[in-house]
Amino acid sequence: MTTVLFCRPDWGDTAMKYASYWTSLGVEEAVKRGFEVIDLYGADAVKEKIFSMIEEYHPEVAIMAGHGNSDTFTAQELEVVLKACVNDEIMSGNISHFISCSVGQQLLPSIIKKKGIYTVGYQVDFQFIIDPSVPVEEDPYAEPFKDVTLTIIIKILSGAT
Repeated sequence: MTTVLFCRPDWGDTAMKYASYWTSLGVEEAVKRGFEVIDLYGADAVKEKIFSMIEEYHPEVAIMAGHGNSDTFTAQELEVVLKACVNDEIMSGNISHFISCSVGQQLLPSIIKKKGIYTVGYQVDFQFIIDPSVPVEEDPYAEPFKDVTLTIIIKILSGAT
């Protein structure tokens, strides 16, 4: 059975509230499709647990929400998890999607050089529009960004079986 790892930081940061909600819909989709799901949410979305789950379960797919820059991906409370040419070989052999600013510049190409099957991410800042007066789940301004994020997850899950 295919295993999917979700990294969903959530500590009060506005961007992570949205990314965590959007990826929760991906978790639901993966469960519905019968995948084995590892959901590292909130305080569980830390480097030690992420690495431990990858090393123990070898997920075929990793959906990673977090902040980033050209060579770095962070998770819960901005803890550095992956850095290009430092520890990104942990992602070899899997398919990944990074909902994170700018990681497509250096980090994701480095993952591919280390035998990542393929990865999806952004070479620029991942910016989106919100309406802070409504709950994240009901925000009409953020809906197109949610839809794109969920569509990418569904496409990856569709090809990961």
